[in-house]
Amino acid sequence: MTVKASPSEAVKATLSEARERRSTVGGGSSVIVSVAKVTGLPRADRAGHSDPYVACQIFGKRGSKVKTKVVEDTEDPVFNEDLVLPDWKRGDVLVLSVYDFNKVGRHDLLATVELPSSRIFPDGLEESIQLKNAWTSAGQGADQALIRANMACAPVMDLRITVHVPTSPLGARQTGCEELSMPDREPTLEAVCGHLEEFERTMISVSHIGNFWMNPRDHPQECGSQSARGGRTQSLSVGRGTQGSLTAR
Repeated sequence: MTVKASPSEAVKATLSEARERRSTVGGGSSVIVSVAKVTGLPRADRAGHSDPYVACQIFGKRGSKVKTKVVEDTEDPVFNEDLVLPDWKRGDVLVLSVYDFNKVGRHDLLATVELPSSRIFPDGLEESIQLKNAWTSAGQGADQALIRANMACAPVMDLRITVHVPTSPLGARQTGCEELSMPDREPTLEAVCGHLEEFERTMISVSHIGNFWMNPRDHPQECGSQSARGGRTQSLSVGRGTQGSLTAR
């Protein structure tokens, strides 16, 4: 037996799915970080060379980290790899870090750089950027010659960064009300999102005191009496389609 959801349940399910879609797909832009190569890295292993890889993430956003492959035995790795970070927004900071891969224990940070949104948006970025040497001799057991050589390293990364801004949410906001009002068309999730955002954007605040009615002009004497008595004013949000102020009895 098939059980059909009631209208209220169907509406709740649609709104929940729409909000989830807006937060994951329409919530931000996609950033593509094309890492070509890195040169001049510190040598992480005293008995050999580094095994570097690049990690990129949005600062403070859990689960956003993406990584390149590991290139073994080199301080000048060539990657030629694209990293895609979804849900990037203006104001977000990109953090690029180069690590030395270790089969046992933690991976060693070799170099890093932070890129604010103004550096990559709206024109993108394609250049060789200077990285901060983040290598440390603590716990490495390195000799003085290796320490001096590593501390003198000035790593550089060749990359290209492009930002892809979604256009569908904007279109949905512009035509969402039309799609919802057409009887022969099933509204899209984007249209529902746009309709909700338009409704929230047009909310206005009006004051009310205690018990109230929507059209105070219908009760001028009581309104005047209540106005004279005074009282505590609170705030209520209604749509722009509602006219008049709220007045206590």
